[in-house]
Amino acid sequence: MTGPVIFSVGAKRVACLGLVQGTSLPQTLYDLDASIGLTLLHGDLETLALIGTQINSGIISTNNGAALLSQAGGYAPMSTTAMPHRLSRKRVNLRVAPNRTVHLARSGVNDNGRQTLVVADDTGAIYHRIEVAETYDRAAIAALDAAARDSGPSQAIAPTMPYDNIVSLSAVRCARATWDGCDTGQHLNDILADDGKTRSKTLPHIGKNKAWPVLVKALKHFITHLHSSSISYVQNVSRNGLIQSMIAKGGTPRLLDQILMIQSDHQSFALDLMQVDSVWVTAVGPFHQLEMYAADGCAIAVFGADPKGDVRQWNALLCSLPQLARAF
Repeated sequence: MTGPVIFSVGAKRVACLGLVQGTSLPQTLYDLDASIGLTLLHGDLETLALIGTQINSGIISTNNGAALLSQAGGYAPMSTTAMPHRLSRKRVNLRVAPNRTVHLARSGVNDNGRQTLVVADDTGAIYHRIEVAETYDRAAIAALDAAARDSGPSQAIAPTMPYDNIVSLSAVRCARATWDGCDTGQHLNDILADDGKTRSKTLPHIGKNKAWPVLVKALKHFITHLHSSSISYVQNVSRNGLIQSMIAKGGTPRLLDQILMIQSDHQSFALDLMQVDSVWVTAVGPFHQLEMYAADGCAIAVFGADPKGDVRQWNALLCSLPQLARAF
């Protein structure tokens, strides 16, 4: 993997670790088609989760416009919202909502012999990709059947409240009633349902010992401390029905124009600090999580405890973050 490339998509600043140095990747199906051509494919996120287990040496990334996670390898065994939360330490973890309809497409082969399997939302924006170069990996993604070129955009998007300032009382009641009985996977399912918009609205009403806001400005120093102290933890980046996760440890954080980047031999993470509007610590069973949200309520990233790490130390670190005074 090569050095970082910064580029713009509309009004958003996006951090992307370029697979070809000096080249920014196409961000929409239209751009990809114009660049090297594409083939629309039959299938959904469950199809993606299955085919990805056949990949061995791809570069897999999820980019939600504010955070990016990139890893080398192939998918771990398929994990859906109906399954317990599992984390592989050797393969790329992907948790998917099977009922979310998306666009899958396969690119043409570029000048370096690389080919890409991409996932796009109903606007055509690409947010997940598997880039492969090995013959076996290319044969794996070639096994997916082509779809008609005039396939219409998906409309299977989770419903949202019509106004951003309205909190669903039923969602709050449900969250309060089920919070303690849910495992990590079920809490991540809240984010998969609608990109975290409902969860971000309900967090202020769950209870002060279960969810509390912390100072956004402390985030940069907290992440830097984790890596300088070699504390392992789980990074989760989500978008439109999928969450990519990896266990992170080591690497040196670098700041470029308020984009925090961490890169090691096989893993990369980038976070646009300017887009983080709120940060919450949540107590999820024996583990605490750090959840980051944008101004529109969409989840940017979630940090969790390494199940094989020192969970008490992790929880204590999160509890030490400066809390915000509540206005309610």
